Amino acid sequence: MSNKGVKLAKSQKLPRKAGKNKTQKSLFGRVLAIALGTATLIGGALALLAVLPRLTVIVSDPVYTDKPFSSLTTIANTGFIPLNAVTVCIGLHKIISTTSPNRSLAGFPGPEYRSRICNMSIPHPDLGLDDKFTFALNEVFETSKANLQGTDIAADIAVVVDYEIPLIHWHHEKIVPYTLKKQTNGNFYWYGGSRAN
Repeated sequence: MSNKGVKLAKSQKLPRKAGKNKTQKSLFGRVLAIALGTATLIGGALALLAVLPRLTVIVSDPVYTDKPFSSLTTIANTGFIPLNAVTVCIGLHKIISTTSPNRSLAGFPGPEYRSRICNMSIPHPDLGLDDKFTFALNEVFETSKANLQGTDIAADIAVVVDYEIPLIHWHHEKIVPYTLKKQTNGNFYWYGGSRAN
């Protein structure tokens, strides 16, 4: 083949290579744009989660075994924004008494725990990052071990925490259900989780 023929063959192949590179660049650009868009959405969602209020509620074992409501309850701000005017109530579903059916307490059924018992003398602190405060359940409601029915669930309550987000003055509440159950040692203990039916 002459030099002219070789040059002609090379010149015919060049446009094909250029076209292939252009397609690869276009595909790479689309993949890069999708990856960057996805990363931006994930980053935005994580940033939003970081500024949402976060609150934890922990109920300890009873301080006195004959008084199941002597458990200490700790409310802690685990988020990055302050929470103002934190108030606490007990939401009531049921407390079952052994002494008489008339002594048993029943509130509105449902996950909202709309029957509330509050003690307004419990402090209403402002909680900054990692701030916490503790109160005893029997500061709100008290009954003795002898007055509780020992089968299945003796009490179904919720710790209801109301708070305000500063600047926007948005009020919100967190409902944390707890059930009181009798163990084989004869003592009652609190278990967190879903409301019992």
